[in-house]
Amino acid sequence: MIDVKKPGCYEVAGLFLYIYSMKTMHELDKSLFKTEKVKNAELIEKYFRYNLEWNTIYKYLIEDISPYKDFSVQVDVINFNWNGEGEWHLKSQTGVRKYRYTNRFRTICDLYFSDKLTVNTNSKIKYIFDLGCEYCCDLDLENSSPTIEIFDKKRQMLSEYNDCIFQFYITENMHDDTFTLEGERLDERFRQALFTAKLSADVSPFDLWFEILYCLQRVRFCVASMALNRPYLDNPIWHGHFFHDRYVYPSYATLYDERYFMYCEFTYQALYNFWGRVGDTLSKTVSTGLKAKDIDFSRVIDAIAKNSVINNNSHFLWIKSFKENEYNAMNSDRRQTVHYETVTSKMKREHLEGFSNRDEVEKLQEWIEGRVSYFINHFYSCVEGLRQLTLFWETIAVDSPKNDLES
Repeated sequence: MIDVKKPGCYEVAGLFLYIYSMKTMHELDKSLFKTEKVKNAELIEKYFRYNLEWNTIYKYLIEDISPYKDFSVQVDVINFNWNGEGEWHLKSQTGVRKYRYTNRFRTICDLYFSDKLTVNTNSKIKYIFDLGCEYCCDLDLENSSPTIEIFDKKRQMLSEYNDCIFQFYITENMHDDTFTLEGERLDERFRQALFTAKLSADVSPFDLWFEILYCLQRVRFCVASMALNRPYLDNPIWHGHFFHDRYVYPSYATLYDERYFMYCEFTYQALYNFWGRVGDTLSKTVSTGLKAKDIDFSRVIDAIAKNSVINNNSHFLWIKSFKENEYNAMNSDRRQTVHYETVTSKMKREHLEGFSNRDEVEKLQEWIEGRVSYFINHFYSCVEGLRQLTLFWETIAVDSPKNDLES
């Protein structure tokens, strides 16, 4: 049975394909896939011809074609032609080999549109589709469910963008396989530690973990988006020239620069949100004396540091030290960006203040381009923070009686 991927779910599928596959992609000997090629090509064509999908999964392909705003459609596929043999690739994975088939096809269809708002209003349009497709499956699992996706031009561009994002995760060692603690899965240790901590009965360790994970994934995505735009940033040093009696270095920023600065601001906020969730989770396991409206990462750490037992725990001390140093420095920049001046405005102002001073221009450019490495290191600190938080719960439960934690 074909496991259909819905629009908007590509990132989830992509995470499974890219993050959980640690080796480099290799092209396979096509003879290995003689039977699979025929079988999968037939599946893709059958999938494309299945009419029910045209009113759900494929609707993005025909919304611009339909003469009606709210419509249903019946599709007759007149012919279906593959564009060559396509490509087979294998992504090696421990225990299981996952392969991917990609190709393009051209098809002529009769589209019968019905207007849902007006009775007996119908139109027939003949249309030629030129589309791409992707078929993914586990090679070693006989009963595995393959995934199939069809791409128009825009969806193909987004798919390639996703590929670049996930490849960045692998290159920078930011993929989910790095979320480990002492050789075990971090998520399992984290949730188990929460089970043994003094967690309120109405709070789910699973919900808390996934809330923190979603924030962490946003940090990672924003950093990757910055990295994709960084090679195309403008550099005023390139444009240096004499103007009247001095040398100047004008800036010719483009959309790449603006996207870079925008994701820079998003990353600051994503980091703040992540550590905010960490503080909130801590407050559910250790008494802080804080009102609900006052719960944030800094206040929670400061509050529970007053407990002498906790303040001697090495794992808590790591979190406290991080809060007092890297976090406070990052949050100071975030507050400026959120409440006073965007990164774009700050960069423009500082450039204009020193645009005739080469040293100052180079220093500013280094700061700009260095934000990616800066945020990558902060991402690593986020993961390490989750490890230290987990170990804190594990060791405090062993080292400290419950009544000591209430003092």
